[in-house]
Amino acid sequence: MKMIRLPGLVIKEQKDKKTLYMRVLRFIPVFVVMGIIFFLSNQPDASLAIPRFFGSDKIFHIIAYAALAAAAVLAVADKFFPAYSHKTSIQIIVFCTVYGISDEFHQTFIAGRTASVFDVFADIIGACLVLGVVFISACRKGERARLQEADQ
Repeated sequence: MKMIRLPGLVIKEQKDKKTLYMRVLRFIPVFVVMGIIFFLSNQPDASLAIPRFFGSDKIFHIIAYAALAAAAVLAVADKFFPAYSHKTSIQIIVFCTVYGISDEFHQTFIAGRTASVFDVFADIIGACLVLGVVFISACRKGERARLQEADQ
């Protein structure tokens, strides 16, 4: 069986090419969410027409990176989360963290924007919230043993 390797993605080529293409297409939402985050972080601070209240910046970071983590989970899942494992969770958290750090670095070049380690922490919280919901959902379905086997 031939292996296809893309950055962050390893797919075993199957006889049915349609299945292979469908697996690759599932990553489109990940790239869309990444693009939206990049677009929003590329806007000067004064041009963002978002409601301002105490902690609103962190809440928006949590929401954005929760959406990114959810898109990543759906991209790697087969049917309803059978591909989910603790290893997959760690990889998704690392992916969201690295993207969050690169986003903060990118913001240092935008007028009126600054980088903040607390924004990165909010990004990590958003990713962890989604993965926590996925884990609880998997456990409630009685898949705890299967998840532990997948990690080995």
